[in-house]
Amino acid sequence: MDAAPRSCPVCESGRSTFLIQVPPDYLDAHNPIPEHEYLYYRCSDCRAAFLSPLPSDAELRMYYEADAYHYDADAPPGELGGFRRWHLNVSRKIPAERAGDHLDFGCGPGYYMAYARSLGWKSTGVEYSEKSARTARNRGFSVVLESELATAPEGSFDLVTMIHSLEHLPDPSETLSLLARKLRPGGVLMVEVPYLDCHEFGIFGRHYSMIQAPVHLQFFDDKTMEYLAARAGLRLTRQCNNTLTPVHYVWSILNWSHHRFGLALSRRRKIMINILAFPLVVIPAGIASLCGLKGIARQYYFQA
Repeated sequence: MDAAPRSCPVCESGRSTFLIQVPPDYLDAHNPIPEHEYLYYRCSDCRAAFLSPLPSDAELRMYYEADAYHYDADAPPGELGGFRRWHLNVSRKIPAERAGDHLDFGCGPGYYMAYARSLGWKSTGVEYSEKSARTARNRGFSVVLESELATAPEGSFDLVTMIHSLEHLPDPSETLSLLARKLRPGGVLMVEVPYLDCHEFGIFGRHYSMIQAPVHLQFFDDKTMEYLAARAGLRLTRQCNNTLTPVHYVWSILNWSHHRFGLALSRRRKIMINILAFPLVVIPAGIASLCGLKGIARQYYFQA
């Protein structure tokens, strides 16, 4: 066990306690995985959970440069299908009244930008590498690399979205502050992150589907986000569950089966099986949310 974990990446506190030790996420039989497990700690001050030590660049490249990680990288160009557009409109509705300039940090294949474009927005994406930017560019979007973002003019976007990307960043506070400066006065920043303090993590622990070490470097809760908002000069206006990302029981069970019985399925296969199970869990998960239980994905809305 790491006797002296690194400082909290959110508040820089040196006060933290050991949380959990987890195996590396499995991609498929054709891709190597790191040969050691990972340690998460919980900050005693801002409540962020974070990996310590950080994974090496070589470990992260095993994932980010693997085709198996970008399971939807071959998605065809063009506009969204009817179901995907409905799903985004319900689960991640554009939090602004009028269309304008939109920045999607961690845009992936460009689904959310295509949704925004269908509503009249002009979208620009941000991605980790040329390879991960390829599909969104094939859809006709401008995509800049993370390393280029600092040069973008300040105050140039009405809406910034970060959908399951903040947890991948080694310095989330610095990145959120940078994105806050890109917002026009009154602009909105929407963040969706996987959530650790939910009943599913309590059931599955180290096999919980949303841990995904080593690429998920940290997790946030409501207190953490309040701290990030204050540090970035933003106002946190709303936090809620994304009830259309309800539970990943099947994915977590498959993780457990892999490590208990050696029944290994690829990341792509686990995601597809989990999607097929969606109708079975969405209604009870929605009821649980109404009862105040936090789900596996939380959304936070900030205003400049």
